[in-house]
Amino acid sequence: MHKVYIDKIGEDLADQMYNALEFIEWTKIILPDSKVFVKPNLAWPEPKPGVTTTPRFLDALLSVLTSRTQHVYVGESDGGTFPAEEAFVKNGMLDVCKRYNVPFVNLTHKPAVMIEDVVAGRPLKIEASRFLLEEIDVFITLPVLKTHVVTTVTLGLKNQWGCIPTPMRLLYHYFLDWGIVALNRAYAPQISILDGTYAMDRRGPLEGDAISAGWMVVSDNVVALDAIGCHLLGVNPTDVRHIAFAEQEGLGFTDIAKMQLNRPLPAPVIESYLEPTVLDQIAIFLYKRKWWSQLAFASPLTPLLYRLMGRTAPGHYQPYPLPDYAHTSGH
Repeated sequence: MHKVYIDKIGEDLADQMYNALEFIEWTKIILPDSKVFVKPNLAWPEPKPGVTTTPRFLDALLSVLTSRTQHVYVGESDGGTFPAEEAFVKNGMLDVCKRYNVPFVNLTHKPAVMIEDVVAGRPLKIEASRFLLEEIDVFITLPVLKTHVVTTVTLGLKNQWGCIPTPMRLLYHYFLDWGIVALNRAYAPQISILDGTYAMDRRGPLEGDAISAGWMVVSDNVVALDAIGCHLLGVNPTDVRHIAFAEQEGLGFTDIAKMQLNRPLPAPVIESYLEPTVLDQIAIFLYKRKWWSQLAFASPLTPLLYRLMGRTAPGHYQPYPLPDYAHTSGH
């Protein structure tokens, strides 16, 4: 039975985080010598309500984790148009990690490996982080509560897409829903924590309406977390293809009636809807077609196309060195 802790975010989030982790019996998951990786959502190079994980949530989580093990890492891969270090610093994560002496890991700078899987009958190969596969004992995903014009929602399962160690991961979008499940099977997140400070509606994951929500959700199963997140957004989780695939592949279940909750289920925060722009619709068309994606995003035409749209082409950005602090790559 999946355990799910739901609570209104209060003033003492660290205490709430401890109570939530106790509810899911976290000390059976994390041992004193466990190497723990925390994956926030840093999908934008600066704080953006409803888009990026708030530093307050990371602070509360690290305050608990570092009382159990000293082998904690926070990490992300480079964004399509910005280095992970820039997002880490500008989103206020550097100060939090310095406080707890926790290193930041840019997965793009770590070795990668191609993994093979079959999801819902579809064979695929996708790039994954060898660091996460071989050196981490416990994976914790720390997403936010938001919609997505391509995948309907982006919650716990979708957060692992950001662990693909290349800024060109949009080239895998033609099997996005299948790839999300393959990555979650490979990384096997044992703890999932939803930062529901805001709920993003209408045009996630980077634009849209950030609505004050004020909920936190913690679970020992990422599919269960996504089911609760969908409920808060007013979405049926079985209508979200990557969640349905994850359940079909045995990664968890979405039936909330079968979960162990700490409290009655709250009402949805919003009844979300998607309103993709014309550019969104063009991007979705390209994403779903492998060779069109290559032409648009990874060909000699790419810089020109993006210049015409007034945007930065994927993979074209300047390095952003981290300020000097105790740990930048590992303990």
